[in-house]
Parts: sequence; C-alpha cells; structure tokens
Amino acid sequence: PDRFEDIVAVVALFRPGPMENIPSYISRKHGVNKPDYMDDKLENVLKETYGIMIYQEQVMQIAQILSGFSLGKADLLRRAMGKKIKSEMDAQRSSFIDGAISRGTDQKKAQHIFDQIEKFAGYGFNKSHAAAYAMVAYQTGYLKANHPVEFLAATMTMDINNTDKINVFREDAGNLKIKIFPPDINCSDAVFSVERENSNDIGSIRFALGAIKNVGIASMKTVVLERNKNGRYKSIFDFARRHDTSVVNKKLIESLVCAGAFDSIDSNRALIFHNIERMIQISSKNSKENKAQEDLFGNEDNEQDNAKVSLSKENLWDDKEKLQREFESLGFYLSAHPLSNFSTVLSSLNVSSISSVEESLSKKGSPIAVTMAGTVVTKKERVSQKGSRYAFVKFSDLSGEFEATVFSDLLSNSRDILEDGNPVLIIGKAEVDGEFTKILAQKLSSLEHVMDNKPTNYTITLDNPVKLEDIENFLKTHEGGQDKITIKTNVDKRGKANTVNINLNGNYNLSPSLINKLKSIPGISNVESNFVSL
Repeated sequence: PDRFEDIVAVVALFRPGPMENIPSYISRKHGVNKPDYMDDKLENVLKETYGIMIYQEQVMQIAQILSGFSLGKADLLRRAMGKKIKSEMDAQRSSFIDGAISRGTDQKKAQHIFDQIEKFAGYGFNKSHAAAYAMVAYQTGYLKANHPVEFLAATMTMDINNTDKINVFREDAGNLKIKIFPPDINCSDAVFSVERENSNDIGSIRFALGAIKNVGIASMKTVVLERNKNGRYKSIFDFARRHDTSVVNKKLIESLVCAGAFDSIDSNRALIFHNIERMIQISSKNSKENKAQEDLFGNEDNEQDNAKVSLSKENLWDDKEKLQREFESLGFYLSAHPLSNFSTVLSSLNVSSISSVEESLSKKGSPIAVTMAGTVVTKKERVSQKGSRYAFVKFSDLSGEFEATVFSDLLSNSRDILEDGNPVLIIGKAEVDGEFTKILAQKLSSLEHVMDNKPTNYTITLDNPVKLEDIENFLKTHEGGQDKITIKTNVDKRGKANTVNINLNGNYNLSPSLINKLKSIPGISNVESNFVSL
C-alpha cells in the first residue's frame, strides 16, 4: 500500500466474495494488468479500485449510471444483495438489465455486469465502514511501528483477562526482541507497564499482577497502592501483615507465588507456598499482636528461617514442578520452558519447532514429515461416529503452541505420557488446513524416556570448592546407566587458576529431575550434556 485508500480497499477486499478479486486487484495496481471497467461510463466509479467492485456505494452508482436507478431504487438493490433472497435478486436482475438496455448498453454486457454484482452480493462493504476500520488499522500500525513497547503493553492490558490473547502478544513481543519481565510484587503494576533503564533504552514490558489467574485486578490495585504509599514489601511476612484477609487470601497468595511474583523476596517458591497458612494467620492479627510475634521469634528473618527449617526436602520443587505451577498461574511458560532441559537431545534428533514447520509448509505447500517436541498443555478426547476414541492434544514448544491429532490406537498406547506438563517427542505429518497448521501424530514418546535411553557425556562445572567425594556419594545411587560424567573445576597453581577435568569412574543414569537437583547444589554452576552418537 502506498496511500490510505489502499488500506481501505484491503479491509473491504478481505471478505468472502470480494476476496476472489485480490490477485486481480494486486496485478492491476502494480501495472501488470490493465484495469477493466466493463463499460466506459463506469470508469469514474471504478477507477479508484482498478475496475473492481469493492464497495456497496459503487454498486449503487453503477445501477444509477447504467440502468437509470433512482437513489431509492439503488438502495433496494443494495438491500436485496444483503438478504441474498433469490426471488428478490431475480427481480433486481430483470430491472437492471432492462434499464441498461433502454439506455444503450448491449444485453450481453449488461448481463455480465450484473453477474459481477451478484458475486459481490451479501459481502460488499460499506465504504465508510471500511474507511473507519482502515483508520484504526493505520493508527495501530503507526503505534506498533514507532512505539512497539507501549503499544504491546497497552494491548495486553486491554485483554488482561484473556490468557490466550496475552500469549499471542507475548510471542509477538519475542519476535520484536522486546523483553517481558516476570511479575514482581515490588515492581509490577496491576496492569502491564513499560520499564526503561535510560532514555536510550527501547524499553521492556513488566508483566501485570492483574494478569495472574485467580487474583483479580481490583485486589492487585490495592496491593500496588499500599506499596506506593508505604514502601516496598521487605518480606513475605511484611506483605501478609500489610493486607487484610479480605484482600489477601490463601488462593491469591498461592497464585502469586506460583507465578513467581515473590521471587525477588525469596526465590524458593515451595518455601512460601507451603507456609501460606502461617502467613495468613499473621496477616489476620492486629499490629500489636504482630509485634509480639516478632518479639517471640526475634525478627522477620528468624521467622523465615524457622519456616525453612520446618519445610522438608520432599516439599522442594524441581524445575518441572516449578514451571508447571507457573504455567497454571499465567497460562504459559514465562521464566523458562521445560524443553530447555532437553536442548541437546532435541538437537541430536533434528527436532523442528512449530515456527520452523510453518515456515517449511509456507514454502512447500504440500504435507511434510515432521519430528517435533512439546510439553502437554491440554488433551481433549472425542468419540468418532464409529465409536473409536481420538484426541486433540495441544503442545507448547520454545517457539509457540500447536495442536496434534492423536487417533485411537496411538492414544490408547500413549495416555500415560499425555499428562499435563509432560515433555513429549512427536513424529508425524504436518499440513496446512485453511488458516491453520494441522499435525497428525504417528508416534509419541516420552522425552524423559528418550533421554534416559540415550548415552550421554555430562560435564559438571564447579565455581566453588565442593568435595569430590560429596558429588560421588550423591551419584552413587544412580550408577549402572550409560552416562559418563566429567567434573570441571579451577585449581589454583602458583597464583593462577587452571582448569582441571576429572573423569568419574563408572557409568551413571542421570534423569532431568536428578540434573535439576545437581544444579541446585551450592558450588555447582552448570551441568552440560553432550549426547553420544550411536
């Protein structure tokens, strides 16, 4: 488009009926083909749209000029097109052709022109409506092009209660290289906001507290108002004490914790989650009783220390549980994605993301064989007319979400791995179905099982002194697999740090959950994997 009228035309053309004329409109606009006005008398009416009928007003003008219709009679033609009643259109056809012949138009040409009008019937757009939509499109396009961060933050706020739409905008932000910071009880507003470090910073979007499920925007406005009035929340107990239970209840705090809103205060989400009842009790007491509670335990830090002591190791969340709870609170993964733990195996298996599959389909057009991976988001089972069960399973990968159809035999053999949050390897076919990408699953495997059964070399990097015996003792119960382990550490030699690699004896069986536990050990900075070629 190089003028505003082109945007108006795009709005009117993108409808059933007129949509058939899009290729002709494009070729005529760019001079590939000449406009065809069907009759010289219609050039002034159709010149703006290169001889193609797009607007209702054009049909009315054609009827006036060619067949001598009055404005009132032309409006009756417009109404008849909208109703698509055959008897009315037949009457209008006779009247149109008779009027055109009486004014010197050849009968065959008159019939051809009305045939074009009839194709247009029922779908023609009022030009003023198309112009209004085009103006909104131009304004939003300008805002997105020149103020993308503010535009997306405002758009997300507009749909703050629609998780699916927020996820679409989040993916859009990713494509534009715009960061979205996670929700933070001390930084987030109730709505989506823009953060900048300086005037030269393009800016980032801070996730809205009000967009977290089960919290309510009104409650979050109260939380933000209290923070702005009396300062940042110093601890989870400080947060609990500063709010009445009518505003802050157990379900609300659970959602905030699972979404990561308290991570800047205490990153151990399990610790807070399993002590919510205790905090609710504190928040329900008056300030005098709260002071007595502090005196009894010493201070807030001691109170949190006591909470940590009371929390058994079995209650701690691994990455999988942490991310699954985050997904349930936000509607998508934000801080990380479960598939990140499988990056090496995905690469070794040449797994394609949904975005790359869609790109391949757009180039080839025909169905393609695919190997994909994703975590299960939802599974909807259906029964066919023949009585067999099948399912539509929605998956999430690092580039977006996609849906796969799983038929009866495969479904009955795969139900155990098609649970929410499970990482799955999908082999099948992909094709374009209208505006959507259709995935037909032919084989499903647990990614964790694939990882367990593929020999791997692991490198554990240490950044602080950790006794080698401690790591070996930790791994003793996981001997007997196919995995090899190398310890990478720095040793001080004559004042210089030298990297030393220590190969552990024996073979091990490291699962994703065990790798996450290894990463949580103080002194271990990283655990890298490299799959062995078979």
